Amino acid sequence: YLVVAAALVLAGARLGDVIGRVRTLEVGLMVFVGASLLGVAAPGVAAIIVARMLQGVGAALILPAGIEVIAEYARDPAEVNEFRWRGLAYACSFAVGPLFGGLLTDLFSWRWVFVVAGVAGFVGWLSVRPLHHHPGRGSHRPTDDFLGAVMAAALVGLVIVLAERLAVWRLVSLEFLAGVALVLLLSLALFLHERRAEHPLLHRQVIEDRRVLGANVAGLGASIGMVSLLYFFILFAQSAASFSGGVVAVLAALAPFVTSMLLCAVLAHRLGVRFGPTGPVVAGFILMIVGFGWLSRVTVQTVETELWVALAVAGVGAGITNASLTGAAVLGLPAGRINEAAGWNGVARFLGSAIALAVGTTTFLSVYGEGGAHPESAYTSGDVFDAAVETLRHDLSGPLRAVTDAETAQRFARTMGATALMLTAI
Repeated sequence: YLVVAAALVLAGARLGDVIGRVRTLEVGLMVFVGASLLGVAAPGVAAIIVARMLQGVGAALILPAGIEVIAEYARDPAEVNEFRWRGLAYACSFAVGPLFGGLLTDLFSWRWVFVVAGVAGFVGWLSVRPLHHHPGRGSHRPTDDFLGAVMAAALVGLVIVLAERLAVWRLVSLEFLAGVALVLLLSLALFLHERRAEHPLLHRQVIEDRRVLGANVAGLGASIGMVSLLYFFILFAQSAASFSGGVVAVLAALAPFVTSMLLCAVLAHRLGVRFGPTGPVVAGFILMIVGFGWLSRVTVQTVETELWVALAVAGVGAGITNASLTGAAVLGLPAGRINEAAGWNGVARFLGSAIALAVGTTTFLSVYGEGGAHPESAYTSGDVFDAAVETLRHDLSGPLRAVTDAETAQRFARTMGATALMLTAI
């Protein structure tokens, strides 16, 4: 999903110039709905993978087109209120989506995740239909940079795959160095091609705008932070280490993060009006780094109260940061460049999510190199693990549970530490 979405989002953003922004959003939503229906009826893993790839195609159209439509049809884009609400919705999707999907899977079936996604996409399509009768402010321009679109897709996809292979190749391996060299060569080729293209995917005005570049770099970091926390906290919380109540217990454990993120996303509007867009983003990043650094100290003896405080600090930072980024990433540019800025923003978001999963998986599993004895427990839910442990003799179950708890906490702490370092570097 992430590879396809990130690879195609630049081309998806430019499609709005060819068929119109509203129509592009409609097409993306319908592709997403159709892919969700395929997921509902999927007979096996191969069909699920195809459905997720097609959902990625839809997302590559929806994300940039949604930004373009807001910029074109908002009553007063200069106030960026609509973009702040969009940032809030985007952050909420990260917080609620995985947990809601887990709850549906626990209560009914994993197929219901695709059902709900399809229904949401269809409702979105219905809400977009009236915009056909609203005069927009944008203008349609043709694009003929198909070679640039292919090269950009290959480059982004290669970066994601390279990050994912870190767990196997390591930084000093011949395969990884060859991949880095290929990325650099392809980047140079794309840069030279875009300078000569009549209608490039990204004009220099968009690439060189410091405000746009800074917002997208911050968006990359914000996506890394949110995905890393939510994905690996769920693995940590649903493992044998703690929170044996299943998805409901994980929901309760994440409540400080989600609540503080939502409240501070609303507060970010007032902060932005008073201090400008840069101040809240920097403050949000600092709080996220503090929160992740705090979580990197988690051990098997860490009490839930300390965990809640660290999650709340990270949530405050994520809420302030995300609510302030999208407007900064697209406003200030001419109307004819908003689509390019939206595609650039989409690449940053999807790439950040992919990097978080790739690097996080590497650090999460690296504990085994230090003598971890039970790697399969990393992906074993609490209920399944408890049932397996109960089959052992009492003198064996206790030590096994203690070792597994310690390893799980160590995996999570190391991943949060790596995330804090990435955010600090960004």
